[in-house]
Amino acid sequence: MDPDALTASSALALMEADAGAAAAAGICEVADGHVRELWARPRHFRRVGGGAGSLSFGLGYWATYAVDRTGTDQTPWEGAWFEWGLRRVEDMRDVEPRRGSWAFIAGATFPAKDDRTTRSRNAEWRERHAADGFASFSVGGYDRLARLRYPDELLAMTTLEDQGLALAEWVVNAFKALSADPPQEGT
Repeated sequence: MDPDALTASSALALMEADAGAAAAAGICEVADGHVRELWARPRHFRRVGGGAGSLSFGLGYWATYAVDRTGTDQTPWEGAWFEWGLRRVEDMRDVEPRRGSWAFIAGATFPAKDDRTTRSRNAEWRERHAADGFASFSVGGYDRLARLRYPDELLAMTTLEDQGLALAEWVVNAFKALSADPPQEGT
Protein backbone atom coordinates (compact mmCIF):
# COMPACT_ATOMS: atom_id res chain seq x y z
CA MET A 1 0.00 0.00 0.00
CA ASP A 2 1.42 3.37 -0.99
CA PRO A 3 1.71 5.93 1.80
CA ASP A 4 -0.41 9.07 1.82
CA ALA A 5 1.13 12.49 1.21
CA LEU A 6 2.10 14.58 4.21
CA THR A 7 -0.78 16.39 5.82
CA ALA A 8 -0.59 19.34 8.16
CA SER A 9 -0.96 17.07 11.20
CA SER A 10 1.58 14.46 10.02
CA ALA A 11 4.10 17.18 9.13
CA LEU A 12 3.67 18.74 12.59
CA ALA A 13 4.01 15.30 14.18
CA LEU A 14 7.36 14.81 12.43
CA MET A 15 8.54 18.28 13.39
CA GLU A 16 7.56 17.74 17.05
CA ALA A 17 8.48 14.05 17.37
CA ASP A 18 11.43 14.67 19.72
CA ALA A 19 9.38 16.97 21.96
CA GLY A 20 6.55 14.43 22.07
CA ALA A 21 8.94 11.61 22.97
CA ALA A 22 10.50 13.73 25.72
CA ALA A 23 7.07 14.60 27.14
CA ALA A 24 6.07 10.91 27.06
CA ALA A 25 9.25 10.02 28.95
CA GLY A 26 8.48 12.66 31.59
CA ILE A 27 4.87 11.52 31.96
CA CYS A 28 5.96 7.88 32.35
CA GLU A 29 8.54 8.82 34.97
CA VAL A 30 6.06 10.87 37.00
CA ALA A 31 3.38 8.19 36.64
CA ASP A 32 5.82 5.48 37.70
CA GLY A 33 6.48 7.24 41.00
CA HIS A 34 2.79 7.67 41.69
CA VAL A 35 1.94 4.06 40.70
CA ARG A 36 4.62 2.88 43.15
CA GLU A 37 2.93 4.87 45.92
CA LEU A 38 -0.68 4.06 45.01
CA TRP A 39 -0.29 0.38 44.09
CA ALA A 40 2.59 -0.57 46.44
CA ARG A 41 3.25 -4.02 44.97
CA PRO A 42 6.55 -5.61 43.85
CA ARG A 43 7.48 -4.48 40.36
CA HIS A 44 9.97 -5.26 37.62
CA PHE A 45 11.05 -3.03 34.76
CA ARG A 46 11.69 -3.75 31.17
CA ARG A 47 11.93 -1.59 28.10
CA VAL A 48 12.06 -2.45 24.42
CA GLY A 49 15.71 -2.32 23.44
CA GLY A 50 16.85 -2.42 27.08
CA GLY A 51 17.79 -5.44 29.08
CA ALA A 52 15.54 -6.99 31.67
CA GLY A 53 15.46 -4.83 34.74
CA SER A 54 16.50 -1.68 32.89
CA LEU A 55 14.76 1.56 33.74
CA SER A 56 14.22 3.76 30.71
CA PHE A 57 11.13 5.93 30.46
CA GLY A 58 9.41 7.00 27.25
CA LEU A 59 8.29 5.33 24.04
CA GLY A 60 8.15 1.58 24.50
CA TYR A 61 8.42 1.77 28.30
CA TRP A 62 6.56 -0.69 30.46
CA ALA A 63 6.56 -1.80 34.08
CA THR A 64 5.33 -5.14 35.35
CA TYR A 65 3.96 -5.96 38.78
CA ALA A 66 3.55 -9.34 40.40
CA VAL A 67 -0.01 -10.22 41.28
CA ASP A 68 -0.40 -10.10 45.05
CA ARG A 69 -1.41 -13.55 46.30
CA THR A 70 -0.82 -12.86 50.00
CA GLY A 71 -3.68 -14.00 52.21
CA THR A 72 -6.07 -14.76 49.34
CA ASP A 73 -6.66 -17.54 46.89
CA GLN A 74 -5.30 -15.96 43.73
CA THR A 75 -4.58 -19.15 41.77
CA PRO A 76 -6.57 -17.82 38.78
CA TRP A 77 -3.74 -15.30 38.29
CA GLU A 78 -1.02 -17.99 38.38
CA GLY A 79 1.77 -16.98 36.02
CA ALA A 80 0.07 -13.70 35.03
CA TRP A 81 1.23 -10.22 35.92
CA PHE A 82 -0.10 -6.69 35.89
CA GLU A 83 1.50 -4.33 33.43
CA TRP A 84 1.28 -0.76 32.30
CA GLY A 85 3.24 1.09 29.67
CA LEU A 86 3.31 3.01 26.43
CA ARG A 87 2.96 0.66 23.47
CA ARG A 88 2.83 0.99 19.70
CA VAL A 89 -0.76 0.47 18.58
CA GLU A 90 0.52 -1.18 15.40
CA ASP A 91 1.98 -4.00 17.54
CA MET A 92 -1.37 -4.73 19.23
CA ARG A 93 -3.13 -7.59 17.48
CA ASP A 94 -6.95 -7.53 17.52
CA VAL A 95 -7.37 -3.95 18.83
CA GLU A 96 -10.14 -2.07 17.08
CA PRO A 97 -10.64 0.73 16.43
CA ARG A 98 -7.03 1.81 16.14
CA ARG A 99 -6.37 5.45 16.87
CA GLY A 100 -2.90 6.94 16.70
CA SER A 101 0.55 5.39 16.80
CA TRP A 102 1.00 5.04 20.57
CA ALA A 103 -1.31 4.20 23.47
CA PHE A 104 -0.88 3.72 27.19
CA ILE A 105 -2.05 0.31 28.37
CA ALA A 106 -2.87 -0.94 31.86
CA GLY A 107 -4.05 -4.40 32.77
CA ALA A 108 -3.10 -8.06 33.00
CA THR A 109 -0.67 -9.98 30.83
CA PHE A 110 -0.84 -13.76 30.59
CA PRO A 111 1.97 -16.20 29.84
CA ALA A 112 2.47 -17.29 26.24
CA LYS A 113 0.20 -20.15 25.17
CA ASP A 114 -2.23 -19.36 28.00
CA ASP A 115 -5.84 -19.14 26.87
CA ARG A 116 -7.53 -17.53 29.88
CA THR A 117 -8.54 -14.50 27.83
CA THR A 118 -10.18 -16.64 25.13
CA ARG A 119 -11.41 -19.68 27.10
CA SER A 120 -15.20 -20.06 26.81
CA ARG A 121 -15.69 -20.36 30.57
CA ASN A 122 -14.16 -16.88 30.89
CA ALA A 123 -16.54 -15.31 28.35
CA GLU A 124 -18.72 -13.71 31.03
CA TRP A 125 -15.59 -12.45 32.83
CA ARG A 126 -14.29 -10.87 29.58
CA GLU A 127 -17.69 -9.30 28.89
CA ARG A 128 -17.82 -7.75 32.38
CA HIS A 129 -14.38 -6.25 31.90
CA ALA A 130 -15.16 -5.16 28.33
CA ALA A 131 -18.13 -3.21 29.72
CA ASP A 132 -15.61 -1.57 32.09
CA GLY A 133 -13.33 -0.46 29.23
CA PHE A 134 -10.95 -3.43 28.95
CA ALA A 135 -9.94 -4.96 25.61
CA SER A 136 -8.46 -8.37 24.85
CA PHE A 137 -5.46 -8.21 22.55
CA SER A 138 -2.01 -9.64 21.99
CA VAL A 139 1.39 -7.94 21.90
CA GLY A 140 4.59 -9.88 21.33
CA GLY A 141 2.91 -13.26 21.68
CA TYR A 142 1.37 -12.49 25.09
CA ASP A 143 -2.38 -12.14 25.56
CA ARG A 144 -3.56 -9.13 27.51
CA LEU A 145 -6.71 -7.84 29.06
CA ALA A 146 -6.06 -4.14 29.39
CA ARG A 147 -7.44 -0.66 29.06
CA LEU A 148 -6.05 1.68 26.44
CA ARG A 149 -5.60 5.40 26.91
CA TYR A 150 -4.39 7.54 24.05
CA PRO A 151 -1.96 10.41 24.74
CA ASP A 152 -4.46 13.09 23.68
CA GLU A 153 -6.69 11.96 26.57
CA LEU A 154 -4.17 13.54 28.96
CA LEU A 155 -4.49 17.00 27.41
CA ALA A 156 -7.17 18.08 29.90
CA MET A 157 -4.33 18.31 32.43
CA THR A 158 -1.87 21.06 31.57
CA THR A 159 1.25 20.15 33.57
CA LEU A 160 3.54 17.16 33.30
CA GLU A 161 2.95 16.37 36.98
CA ASP A 162 -0.84 16.45 36.59
CA GLN A 163 -0.68 14.31 33.44
CA GLY A 164 1.56 11.77 35.19
CA LEU A 165 -0.72 11.66 38.24
CA ALA A 166 -3.83 11.21 36.09
CA LEU A 167 -2.12 8.38 34.21
CA ALA A 168 -1.03 6.71 37.48
CA GLU A 169 -4.54 6.87 38.92
CA TRP A 170 -5.91 5.36 35.70
CA VAL A 171 -3.31 2.55 35.86
CA VAL A 172 -4.04 1.72 39.50
CA ASN A 173 -7.80 1.78 38.87
CA ALA A 174 -7.30 -0.78 36.09
CA PHE A 175 -5.23 -3.00 38.39
CA LYS A 176 -7.84 -2.73 41.16
CA ALA A 177 -10.70 -3.57 38.80
CA LEU A 178 -8.93 -6.73 37.64
CA SER A 179 -7.85 -7.70 41.16
CA ALA A 180 -11.45 -7.52 42.34
CA ASP A 181 -12.65 -9.83 39.55
CA PRO A 182 -10.06 -12.47 38.52
CA PRO A 183 -10.47 -14.98 35.68
CA GLN A 184 -11.26 -18.65 36.06
CA GLU A 185 -8.25 -20.76 36.96
CA GLY A 186 -5.30 -20.81 34.57
CA THR A 187 -4.16 -23.53 32.26
